[in-house]
Amino acid sequence: MPELTGDQSNVSKIVADALKVTADALASWLNHPIDSQDVVATKLSLAVPHEVMCCCTMPVDVTIGAPRLTDRSATVIRSAGLLLLAWRSEEAAWLIDQSLNSNGTSRDAATWGDLERSAIAETSNVVGCVFLNAIAEGIRDISDTEVSLIPDRPYIEHAYAGGWMDAAILEVEERGEHKSKAWLATGTFPVANHAVNTRFAMVWRSQVWHRLTKLAGDSVNREA
Repeated sequence: MPELTGDQSNVSKIVADALKVTADALASWLNHPIDSQDVVATKLSLAVPHEVMCCCTMPVDVTIGAPRLTDRSATVIRSAGLLLLAWRSEEAAWLIDQSLNSNGTSRDAATWGDLERSAIAETSNVVGCVFLNAIAEGIRDISDTEVSLIPDRPYIEHAYAGGWMDAAILEVEERGEHKSKAWLATGTFPVANHAVNTRFAMVWRSQVWHRLTKLAGDSVNREA
């Protein structure tokens, strides 16, 4: 999914490359081999709107510095947006079992306790932080400008995917008082011969979206 137009090829490539880096990190976290060449980034919807998903939300601050080799201070943008991660319940259960070295104990989300929720939250934190770092690195390489995407602690909920996404967009719009923008991506990670569909959405305040997209060298004239 990036919600990306045809003239936003740099952002598309940055997101696709970030998914491969994230896949490697997830494999390392779960202690399973992975061939990142098999990672697929697709322009698909975040999820079926009426499907209950395991949803992770991570608030994100953005720091944008001056061009490198200058002494001007950076701009810190608080509550710049939200990073959303979503898995189908059976995929989240598989990730929990892998991280806890168990088998089939987490299939029913209704039985999850603090241990299971902590496990999926920690996995989300690893995946989300690596993904954001890779996005920032891609923007830095193109723009020669210091950029950092700094996540807050993730929180996990089971929710209808459509309503969860709508609520995130409304939250960002309320913070920024402008129409929010989104970069969306679905990555299929074949971990230990098990396809894990990790759905990402970065919902930005409008002004942040424009600045990051411009730094990436892409057009900001179209709505995303």
